[in-house]
Amino acid sequence: EYLDVTMAPNSSFEHTLSSGNRAFAYIIEGEGRFGEAGQLIGNEHVVRFDDNGDSVQIRAGSEGVRFLLVVCRACLSTWRVKVPLPT
Repeated sequence: EYLDVTMAPNSSFEHTLSSGNRAFAYIIEGEGRFGEAGQLIGNEHVVRFDDNGDSVQIRAGSEGVRFLLVVCRACLSTWRVKVPLPT
């Protein structure tokens, strides 16, 4: 599943994950807080969401954010680089 999401400034977004699915986001432009208590992350970064969540939450920054959200069952199992996750 691929979602191209554009968010207005300071808006919120939540996407429910099916059981066993994982997700990551590539920030195209702007910045936002990724995860329940996430740090502010800007464009051209990748965020890999925690494996034990049932949804992803994003809050747009003061200028909004656009990102590609990828949800899949096995897409992250072969990653060799650890990406810091907001917790």
